[in-house]
Amino acid sequence: MSDRHHVSLKVDGLAAIKEKLKGFEADALETVSDQLRAVSLKMYGEILTRSPVDTGRYRAAWSPPSIEEGQMVVRMRITNSVKYAAPVTFGGEAGKAPWPDAGPKTVKQAARVYSRQAVGGVVAPVFEGWADDVTREILRGLDRKGMP
Repeated sequence: MSDRHHVSLKVDGLAAIKEKLKGFEADALETVSDQLRAVSLKMYGEILTRSPVDTGRYRAAWSPPSIEEGQMVVRMRITNSVKYAAPVTFGGEAGKAPWPDAGPKTVKQAARVYSRQAVGGVVAPVFEGWADDVTREILRGLDRKGMP
């Protein structure tokens, strides 16, 4: 085969990709921030929903979320000031106060005792899969913006 029938192409792929991605970083960071904020608020709502219904003290004692953004971090802070918030929120250690063992309104799971209204705690189940939710929302947001 002779050289005159041979075709050679040279493509600077990196330059082409850099050109395509111009402006992507700023849009991506804005999208990530927006989606983290949205998922944080969704998680807050789920925490309220999972909170046991008592005389209204525990559920009503959750503070509205305080959301801080900066340096590529979105931080959500919520608090509950009720005296028994920690064992209800995270379950109590079996054998210790306030619920040393399961009773009529509690259930023992592994080495923890939980309210029957919030088995597994209030917060932990809400945080399961949160990164997947955020990633899905970020990709949807980027797709809506026409990102590559």
